[in-house]
Amino acid sequence: MNTAVPAPRRRDVAPAQEYARSGARWAIVLAGGSGSRMQAFTKRWLGHPRPKQYCAFTGRRTMLEHTLERASAAAGSWRVVTIIDPKHKEYLLAPRRMRVPGHIIEQPQPRDTGPGVFLPLARVLAQDSEAIVALMPSDHFIFPRKRFLALLEEAYLLAERLPEDLVLLAARPDSPESDYGWILPGAPIPDSRALRVSLFREKPGHDDAVELRRQGALWNTMIVTTRAATLWEVGRRFQPGMIRRFEALMGRIGLPDQSEAVTEAYRGMDALNFSRDILEPAAERTVVLPMDGVRWCDWGRPRRVIETLGQIGKPPSFPVETKNRRRPDMTTAVAQPPLDIDYPGKDEVVNSSHYTFRMTAPEGVAYVEVSIDRGPWLACHCACGFWWFEWTNYQPGVHTLSARAVGRDGEPVNSLPRRFVVAGADEPPTPPLRRRSHRNR
Repeated sequence: MNTAVPAPRRRDVAPAQEYARSGARWAIVLAGGSGSRMQAFTKRWLGHPRPKQYCAFTGRRTMLEHTLERASAAAGSWRVVTIIDPKHKEYLLAPRRMRVPGHIIEQPQPRDTGPGVFLPLARVLAQDSEAIVALMPSDHFIFPRKRFLALLEEAYLLAERLPEDLVLLAARPDSPESDYGWILPGAPIPDSRALRVSLFREKPGHDDAVELRRQGALWNTMIVTTRAATLWEVGRRFQPGMIRRFEALMGRIGLPDQSEAVTEAYRGMDALNFSRDILEPAAERTVVLPMDGVRWCDWGRPRRVIETLGQIGKPPSFPVETKNRRRPDMTTAVAQPPLDIDYPGKDEVVNSSHYTFRMTAPEGVAYVEVSIDRGPWLACHCACGFWWFEWTNYQPGVHTLSARAVGRDGEPVNSLPRRFVVAGADEPPTPPLRRRSHRNR
């Protein structure tokens, strides 16, 4: 007879001494947005306009769950504060119950990302006035996880070293994206990869984005690490009215009337954008840390979701429609990529020493670029109604080609990825590929 006492079930709670520790690392997860630009897409897919952070675009886990997992790994699950819209609570329960670690705080009304940051920040400061916080939007794609967490650790350490500054993680741009905020780096920080911020530019036009990219500017991810008290001071300097409202409720956080106090603070509050109204004017107190080795994308448009999943080889959870194929349960096509890769063909075997890719793009595009094996985007040249790229110095094996055409309005159109093989690989590819010799076409 087994008389051993069963081990108690592990509970996700912090030891009292750890929970009460001052100067700890915290993570604020921003999940209060409605994702208006993706509503038409999610409605066609799911039958209702579900906010994108509550969607699983590939696999089973939602964007919010991926973000919460990263936040818990960085700060500890008991020091994660997530802000949500109370109208979205149903999405935490269906189609399956979602585990949200730490604390949930509800915003009574949507007032953009400014109040969306400072309401949970007030919750952190009420418990730990010396906290180091990381702001983590929940609707961004980040890959790979391990590399990102290493960079976030670097950013936490930098925030401890520079207690009066904000540390902003920024992505390396691969296109002149006009939907994103841009950051022009300045002087380097000694003994660090970080640089001072010279300029913020929120959502520039296409031509300005091209110039910013040429000058080495980075994309603003809104992932920030800093002392909580420093961010509060910056908010008081540039948006004193908002901070006064939140200071009035600080003493009621954690009390039974907290909800009423938050509602009162939001009554008549102006909408404020964190990037435009806080970060931009605080440029002199901001340093930027490039996220080298991390693929980042704001999944604010369907084309970005489709392109990113194609680049990393992940199958989408939603139907991807083309011009000639429709599913009966879809009322309209989700994606119609008019940019075609003519050569190489699907699963083509290349056995020449020189190869020319050919793309057919819609009329009126400004330029076409290709990416090989998820590498940098490379410019193509136009001739005879097609777009071409001369490829040399390649290695035997399986490769993936992606192409994109950018219109004069700056809106890119992406091809579906094309798999092909360069002859000479040690092992034959599977499934069997059709062999085809090809030189310049």
